[in-house]
Amino acid sequence: MFWRGLPDIQRAHQIMHNGFFKNTPNHIEDLQVRMVSDDAAIAVVRWKKGSFTQTDGVARPESRDLMSMFLVKRGARWLIAGAHNTPIDEAAARFNPVGK
Repeated sequence: MFWRGLPDIQRAHQIMHNGFFKNTPNHIEDLQVRMVSDDAAIAVVRWKKGSFTQTDGVARPESRDLMSMFLVKRGARWLIAGAHNTPIDEAAARFNPVGK
């Protein structure tokens, strides 16, 4: 899925979290932030998503994802300027040559 612009991003999240993600537990396992400048940062978040059933009735098991976000500071607030979420392939992760 690809969403562009705040209205589409808000609408998509609202629909998903009111629907099949409504009772799905999620929690952050790891968070790393690297400052690019005083008002820009890159955050990488590894998180676990509980099992859920999609709108088509297909059950999805618990899984882990890796999300990268580009953050910008506007005044006193940090805003997400861009983000990408990737499911972690657990079988492939076992063979990571750097073990992270």
